[in-house]
Amino acid sequence: MEKILLVEDDEMISEIYQKKLEQVGYKVELAADGNQAEKKIRLGSYDLVLLDLVLPGLDGITILKEISNEGALPLPSPIVIFSNLNDTENQESAFRYGASGFISKSQFNPSEFLKEIERYLREIRERRKNRTLHFSDEERMDALKEKEASLKEKSEIKEEVVEVEEEKGRYILFVEDEEVFVDLFSERLRKEGFRLTVCTSGREALDLINQNKPDLVITDILLPEMPGNELVSLIRKNKETYDLPIIVMSASILDKQEEEVRELGIQGFFLKTHITPSELVEYVREIIPEK
Repeated sequence: MEKILLVEDDEMISEIYQKKLEQVGYKVELAADGNQAEKKIRLGSYDLVLLDLVLPGLDGITILKEISNEGALPLPSPIVIFSNLNDTENQESAFRYGASGFISKSQFNPSEFLKEIERYLREIRERRKNRTLHFSDEERMDALKEKEASLKEKSEIKEEVVEVEEEKGRYILFVEDEEVFVDLFSERLRKEGFRLTVCTSGREALDLINQNKPDLVITDILLPEMPGNELVSLIRKNKETYDLPIIVMSASILDKQEEEVRELGIQGFFLKTHITPSELVEYVREIIPEK
């Protein structure tokens, strides 16, 4: 059984991915802050370490730098960055200090995430077999370019999929592009009897609202094409939808952004990782009680 260290300070995200990994047979250990993670990586022997970049205490890049002595020493275990900070600068820094790969939380749904983990572990097994465990800088950058090209191709050919449940109950439009959160919240809402349409962009949401006004909109802030705050603003400016109940959810947001979106007249604002599916259902029932 292969052993994975998951370094993630968000308890809900940590629990979601721990369950996903354990369901397919991996043994998973957890670390919730940078200092704890550094000790575990130095002392432990893992088949793979999944390391977030934003952590309490030491951040992910600092952990890589200190353990690798500024890139001069091989890391004791293969490390793949698992983070939303997926800009090129962060990826290049991670590779420079020894990371074997980079997985963006927002670009892979849970099934794709597991496939990426298996792909990395296959590469690691092969390298151990051939005694060439550590990736060269050129190999890492080639892998990055290949992944970016694959994601670009995927986004170009991907068709927007809208899920509609034909059942009785109040109708909710759920606007969310991270599938892990779609899985987490939409399943519970459907089980509680709500009809649910899921879409992944603000612009698509606006079209759906104009076609069939829902009883409630639950939307993320960070969305492709049109951000959630702009979506809320346009809903409020339309005389047909100005009174539509709206809940805003976000993985992270600045205080100023939260204040701005609240001023638009929403019914609730929550951090995704600070509200459970059952708590969301309870709040939704307060806003749109059964007919």
